[in-house]
Amino acid sequence: MTSAQRLDRLERIVKLMICAGLRGREHMRELDQKFETLADAQITNEDLFRRNNEEFGRRFTALSSEQAQTGRELKELIAIVRQGRTGETFN
Repeated sequence: MTSAQRLDRLERIVKLMICAGLRGREHMRELDQKFETLADAQITNEDLFRRNNEEFGRRFTALSSEQAQTGRELKELIAIVRQGRTGETFN
């Protein structure tokens, strides 16, 4: 192999290495963009989850209060029905 052939071979190898480096850098950029997109989606989902938990908490509290009121009203209705049947007064 002559010096010129060796030099040509080294040039081809260097060009291949440069191309591989450029492809690797482009691949890293794509991965960075995907990671940023994923991180943004995670932040959005965590915020949505927090807001849903707050809303469910408010609704549960309201439902508990309404259920307690319904229980009291039901007891009153039962007392009225019993009073009507027996003529007695229950408190």
